[in-house]
Amino acid sequence: MSNVLHSLRGVSPIVMTPFDERNRIDFDSYEREVEWLIAGGLKAMGLGLASELKFVTEEERLSLVKALARFTKGRVKIFAGTGADDAALAIERSHAALEEGFDMLLVTPPKGPDEDGIYRYYEAISKAIRAPIIVQDAFNNTHVRMSADLIARLGDIEHVRAAKLETAPTPTAVREIKERVGDKLMLIGGMGSRYTIDEWRRGAEGTIPGPATGLLVFKPIWDHLQKGEVGAARRWLRRFDPLMHWGLVDNGRFHYLEKELMRRKGIFRTTAFRADLPHPAPFDIAELEDYLAFCEIHPDGSPRRFERRAWRLRLRPGKEGDYVRDHVEAPQEIYDLIAARGVHEYSIFVDGRDVFLYAEEDVPQREAPAELREAGAKWRERMNAIVEPEPKPRGRFMEECFHWPRDAD
Repeated sequence: MSNVLHSLRGVSPIVMTPFDERNRIDFDSYEREVEWLIAGGLKAMGLGLASELKFVTEEERLSLVKALARFTKGRVKIFAGTGADDAALAIERSHAALEEGFDMLLVTPPKGPDEDGIYRYYEAISKAIRAPIIVQDAFNNTHVRMSADLIARLGDIEHVRAAKLETAPTPTAVREIKERVGDKLMLIGGMGSRYTIDEWRRGAEGTIPGPATGLLVFKPIWDHLQKGEVGAARRWLRRFDPLMHWGLVDNGRFHYLEKELMRRKGIFRTTAFRADLPHPAPFDIAELEDYLAFCEIHPDGSPRRFERRAWRLRLRPGKEGDYVRDHVEAPQEIYDLIAARGVHEYSIFVDGRDVFLYAEEDVPQREAPAELREAGAKWRERMNAIVEPEPKPRGRFMEECFHWPRDAD
């Protein structure tokens, strides 16, 4: 597999188009989006249907192409959605993208032709350009149905190297096409990536989701999958299941969810979209707020991440009663300090002079307000008179050797 296609393994999101209050493309937000995705460790990204390319002019489309090439500066591989209803326009768009330094082309089929006509369309594009082509099967958007046999045939065309499968049920499509093509075509999931684990199990090597859910939800999933940690991947997906269900009810919600998450992070200024899609009603937006809270999405749009930590202490002789009493009667400031530091679970077990402590806390740990830090300093001073000095400074955390549910299958 070429280095270009290798970049598509895992998560390679579509870059969405931000609009300002006057419905103009907001290139400042566009650049912030690109920088955020690169900083998140993604290796490839591109323009596609979710970029609202159907709702911009050809001049605006070219400006988005030029800007993405300029903002990425060769740091990641980039692909451009260049499909059209006739091969000539698709070739023109493809040449324009390649001239700007794009690495791959994401090409939807034309409307109207039968399967032989669709084959000739991709064949004509392949003869006119020299770059990897990703066939995009997205019936819900294109209303062009592509059979597994057709997609397998397209794999015989010289530059057709991958297929993005978005016609439900996508896991079945991956399996059927994989049985026909083997390793000849790289198979990539889409359709909001909701079934990405099932697609991976059937042979998909990556997924192309929206930008915000791609980085916040699906990159951790694929990081787990590529290490064989299927159980951990499933638990991460389950955590966000209500959110993904909300966003996949219709394309209007999908666009709103992606843009709202980026607005919360200060990347986009608005959630506006041009696409002729239903905008979520006030009730829907209130429901989304409930789901964001349920999924533990912080106000800045980031998901809560935590570590489990356990450590031991030993009490000074005769101080067992003091230690227990001080914790039973701990002032409210200590509870507030624990919460402010991002600790969600904290338990202490006492066996004579031996103390075992367990905590689940956010990573990175948050800094508490100054007044709570002062209360914490006084508490530590009190504990120093009760607890024996530790043999080593706070690098005392025990090594976890078992956890259930398991982190890997």
